[in-house]
Amino acid sequence: MVNMQTVVGLVRYPLKSAQGESLEAADVDHDGLHGDRAWACLDDSNGTIGSAKHPRRWGRLLDVGATVRDGAGNQALVVTVDGRSLLADTADADAALSTHLNRRVRLSQDVPDDTKIHRLLPDEAGMVPEWMAAARPGQETVSAFGGAQRQGRFVDFGAVYIVTTGALSMLARRWAKRVWPRRASVRTLSSTQRTTRNPGRNCGWVTSGCG
Repeated sequence: MVNMQTVVGLVRYPLKSAQGESLEAADVDHDGLHGDRAWACLDDSNGTIGSAKHPRRWGRLLDVGATVRDGAGNQALVVTVDGRSLLADTADADAALSTHLNRRVRLSQDVPDDTKIHRLLPDEAGMVPEWMAAARPGQETVSAFGGAQRQGRFVDFGAVYIVTTGALSMLARRWAKRVWPRRASVRTLSSTQRTTRNPGRNCGWVTSGCG
């Protein structure tokens, strides 16, 4: 029997590692969803990209809301920081984010040359990517932000991810709390008509890596 899958949610992340926005529809090409990870926080002290791949440095980005508003022929990013909605590319937005993140940052949609990113590798040896075989579990690294220049957006690996409701349910049981797709880097959420004993197997990644 073939499991029939249905798309039950579509999420875009205009600001890298911030909360996502739910969409009814989106334009998609080989680089992913239009407007996805078009913006990022840049650390003013060293120019590195803000990413929750290093939770101690950037974990509070997950509390920041980000939505795109269309108007006057262009798209504007609005960030919600500690209850305040602010237009990106303004001094007020940069100041609010700097206070929230406890480091001086600025929002940018221009990918700098020689972009780098902080990563904190998982403690489990099997979770270290093969291309980082020289690194140790739990090690902190600063490495090149590979795919950004090619795509013109702050995308280092996969352009689109597909995660099933079964996989989210499995994570919720393991963590003993509900997993919200808008905070879990889920870009397409699908549901199957029947469950399996191992719902994690329903998690089909269109491309590998993390957003």
